[in-house]
Amino acid sequence: MDKKIYNNSSDITILISSCDLYQDAWEPFVKLFYIQWNDCPYPLVINSEKTIYKGEYSKNVETICSDEEDITWSKRFRSCLEKIDTEFVLFVLEDYFVQKKVAVDVFEHAHKLMKYNKSIGMAALSYGVSNVNDGKFEDEFFFSRIINEKNKIWCRINLYRRDYLLNLIRDHENIWEFEQYASYRAKKLPCFIIQQKDTIPECFSFYIQYEEGFGISGRKWLPKNKELFEKYGIKVNFDNLGFIDLKTTPPIKNDEETKKKGIKEGLYLVKKSFLGFPKKIKTQIRKMKSII
Repeated sequence: MDKKIYNNSSDITILISSCDLYQDAWEPFVKLFYIQWNDCPYPLVINSEKTIYKGEYSKNVETICSDEEDITWSKRFRSCLEKIDTEFVLFVLEDYFVQKKVAVDVFEHAHKLMKYNKSIGMAALSYGVSNVNDGKFEDEFFFSRIINEKNKIWCRINLYRRDYLLNLIRDHENIWEFEQYASYRAKKLPCFIIQQKDTIPECFSFYIQYEEGFGISGRKWLPKNKELFEKYGIKVNFDNLGFIDLKTTPPIKNDEETKKKGIKEGLYLVKKSFLGFPKKIKTQIRKMKSII
């Protein structure tokens, strides 16, 4: 698909960022989404590589595939956004399975705020990892959230102003680098972001957690997905990815968690930093490309 989606009469597109590897997650995501928001008036679009969604809701869901081979997540994501002409985009990943009724009033309130306040670039529509108010805005539903290294623009369920999101993308980045460095760029833009308060019903309720949560980790299904899908009568082929073995596979940890380990691991990191000096320089170059 190489044209813009002109048949979208609304000003919002729900964009599911995915890849061919995780196509088995598309059907349960779409079905659960419509179960929890059965009268959703906005079109769904899946961004992937080559595979087209052909499930039960194929009349409601379009697929935008990549025009190029072997490109980065960010470049493919940018290309997809450029083929969408709505003012706003609801960003979500394919394994964020919505498990409670969508708080539509919260969603529409965010939509209205962003429509009439052009300074709002993004609305975070799930309970946040930070509740630090920067003092720029607050009402009964939302507050303006501080942006720094600990309070990043996470790839959660967020409503973006499309042009703002395009300005955050750098084509060389993978999705983890986007999470890491988009916040640096956001601080340079005139817009601010708003965060849903945790004193009201969560707009989109999903649970991503290694042992007790749902979704995909390390290219494997987490075990509780099966229970969730069976609850709603959703049939899924688990064979392609298989289930993660919680007993033998450690959870994916970020660099900050690693640094908090003891002296032994600290010494190991020092040794590693010397041995991996060329790689470290390469990483720093990528970082500079991201934060400029």
